[in-house]
Amino acid sequence: MPINNRFKKLLLASVMATLLPTSVAFAEESEELLDISLEDLLNITVSSASGIEESLSDAPATMVVITAKDIRQRGYDNLSEVMQDLPGFDTVITNGTNYTIAYQRGYRTPFMQRTLFMINGKVDNHLWSHAALLSRQFSMNMIQRIEVLYGPAGAVYGPNAFGGIINVITKDSANMEKGYAELSIKAGSYDTQAIDIAAGGKVGSFNINLAARVFNSDEPGLDDMAYWGFADERWLQSETYWGPLLSVNGSGDPIHTVRNNPYNSYQDYAANTGYFGDISYQLNDKVKLKYGFIDWKIEEGYGPYYAFDQAHPNQIWKHASKHNYVEIDSQINEQLNVKALLSSRFSRVYGGWTESFPDWNPGMEAYSYLSISDWNSVNDSLLFKNDFDYKVDDNWRINGGIKLENKALTKAYDLCGYWAGVFCSSYIDDGGDDGNGIGIVHSSEATFEYQPGTLAQMPDTNIVDTKDKGVYVQMIWDKDDWRINAGIRRDTNSIYGGATNPRASAVYRLSDSQTIKVLYGEAFQEPAPLALFGGWSGRAANPDLEPESMRNFEMIYILRTDSFVHHFSLYQASYENVIKESAENAGERDTQGLEYQGKFAVGNFFEGANDISGYVYYSYTKSESSQTYNHNTGQWELFTDDTGDIAPHKLNFGFNVPVNDKLSMNLKGNYASERDLYSRNPLRGSGEKLDSILTFDFNVRYNFGAAELAFKIKNLTDEDYYHPGVEAANSGRYDGNFQFDYHSSGYQNSLLPQAGRSFMLGLTWKL
Repeated sequence: MPINNRFKKLLLASVMATLLPTSVAFAEESEELLDISLEDLLNITVSSASGIEESLSDAPATMVVITAKDIRQRGYDNLSEVMQDLPGFDTVITNGTNYTIAYQRGYRTPFMQRTLFMINGKVDNHLWSHAALLSRQFSMNMIQRIEVLYGPAGAVYGPNAFGGIINVITKDSANMEKGYAELSIKAGSYDTQAIDIAAGGKVGSFNINLAARVFNSDEPGLDDMAYWGFADERWLQSETYWGPLLSVNGSGDPIHTVRNNPYNSYQDYAANTGYFGDISYQLNDKVKLKYGFIDWKIEEGYGPYYAFDQAHPNQIWKHASKHNYVEIDSQINEQLNVKALLSSRFSRVYGGWTESFPDWNPGMEAYSYLSISDWNSVNDSLLFKNDFDYKVDDNWRINGGIKLENKALTKAYDLCGYWAGVFCSSYIDDGGDDGNGIGIVHSSEATFEYQPGTLAQMPDTNIVDTKDKGVYVQMIWDKDDWRINAGIRRDTNSIYGGATNPRASAVYRLSDSQTIKVLYGEAFQEPAPLALFGGWSGRAANPDLEPESMRNFEMIYILRTDSFVHHFSLYQASYENVIKESAENAGERDTQGLEYQGKFAVGNFFEGANDISGYVYYSYTKSESSQTYNHNTGQWELFTDDTGDIAPHKLNFGFNVPVNDKLSMNLKGNYASERDLYSRNPLRGSGEKLDSILTFDFNVRYNFGAAELAFKIKNLTDEDYYHPGVEAANSGRYDGNFQFDYHSSGYQNSLLPQAGRSFMLGLTWKL
């Protein structure tokens, strides 16, 4: 794959970064960012738990902090790789349009919707689906730390701070004596290329931070992944399934292609870009102004996400987000700080879909109804927040705030070239001669005719306006060995009503090395607009959906020794009004779990080298649902059983071994025990389980001073393995020995084959 124009532009930007005004002094990142000692680990400052800065040991939550040092040592190239190493997450790599889907603390959902994803406290979940879209679009060079919070935080953040929070904290030149600049160029398997740059510094009275990333990949081919019968090219070469889409002209060249790729073969594709920046100005001793932007776009092929006999993987699906904001930080006096935020956010999901819907008429089962459709959804948000933090005295602190948000959301998908009865902005589909829709062609026909796509502007008739209001207050009492936190929040929405969520916690410091925490919290999850309005002929929507609610009780014990920090969490979570993929509130769920975090530093067997450091995470999760799918009747029934797709036992571990002051090696592994599959997955109806998984990644780094060379091997032992299917996961077909001689029973593959061994070489300069 040649370097395209986006790479050329980013290369130009990297050169320009070295030509910034001489008042910007660049240097290596500070010791605070890179070399946090084991002793100081619990004193690291976090802000996600209470919305204010506090030490990790005082935070009223279970948290994991991934530092810039961790990112460099472990060779993380993207946030998806970080997710796979976190305790308490069941992570699915689809290699498709939602590249990563993770279930935090045993709560399975169609997408990654129950974890609030933020960048510097700014929510980045998609406005329409509520999904956290973690692919390869974000600069890793810009990250100072990643704060991962477990459990509800609705009393502070309001809607959708449900299963937990991932908050990416970026580097800020305002907090550094000198500026920084870092450029990384990477290349690896599957013709993968990435350029990543982050820079910041002072220009006069301004502090500036900028970052950008461009990522391109051809992605793993079918021969690079474990075998799965519905991800087999023979389905794509079937003339009865794909008919006229396989037609060729007189020269033998294909008539129909996607990105110049023919329909009779498998191609995957990924192109991600992300841009981040902020500029701040200290107006006077008390007032600081900041403008910032977060802009990214994801283009992904479908990979093995869907069964190839029903959905063609070569199409491209896109997600885009644009976020601009202005902040005013006012230190009114020594006791009172007030922050105001005004932000504008745009979320879009759009792309193509090529479908081969089975013809179930007697004698026609090998044929299909074909369509190539164009999909679009555009969504806007205007948000105002005003927060205060008041230090009453040395022991008491009160903080809180208000939120006002207006959203303009797409109702039904703007969808052209599909079945009759869907909303299409460019024409009215009367169903055609056969009533199916003018974009529908039977696979036995000789030709395929394309239909007009969606308009650039969404018609007002397909837009719904919503209003959100929220207010919260929390009080913190901190004296001697105790820290008590209590808060409550009320949120209302113009469509589904309101919710009130309290939180209370007690932290007791037994000694300098031991801490006990007791937590209780509640949260609610908004019904996503996709589920409220986004239905079409093949998918349900329900405007009467109500929010989900959850309650969580948790106990935490932290122990620090000379060589280890131990963190134990025991929790019980209850969920009501669960929203299923069929767009209905149905049933309850209960999850119990134990999580252990261990971080260590021990003496090195290489003389003169720094300590060997690492981590060990263990998670036990038991998740049950009050509704179970009956595969004999095809109906959900009131019967409590395992939710599925959640491994009861998970182990994550890693070791970083410095050889000398230039060379270091890192080995990390991930184990997930055998697990039941999702209740609706046909393989579960056949009694199948997903086998246990154990994979290793290896990263070696060599430091040249201003430059560092890194070589990473993923899936070191080249294991063949699978992740569970997502959404309905209903393609079916296993029968003990992978029999795939007839149509799949649904769109989403029941198992997702994973890639074998791959390589990545990266070179990083600190300019």
